[in-house]
Amino acid sequence: RARQMAALDIDYLAFGAVFASSTKPDAVRADLSLFADAHALGKATVAIGGIRPDNCALVQAAGADFIAVIGGIFDDENPTRALRAYQSAFTKG
Repeated sequence: RARQMAALDIDYLAFGAVFASSTKPDAVRADLSLFADAHALGKATVAIGGIRPDNCALVQAAGADFIAVIGGIFDDENPTRALRAYQSAFTKG
């Protein structure tokens, strides 16, 4: 399916849920190996689902270019602090 989508005029491919997610608890899990495979398609990749600052390194190491986070930020009592934690945890260097 990613190959079909990559042939279209799209900016990125999103895969998820990469981890268990309280936002979408019944989402099918996407294996982290998809990110390495998808790079051959020439599109940016986005990881979504169950991503926390403490597992960002796994997603980044797998090859995701970006992360998408909902609950990890908006469910936090201090969303600004949560966002900063994600920014620190997921950086390209």
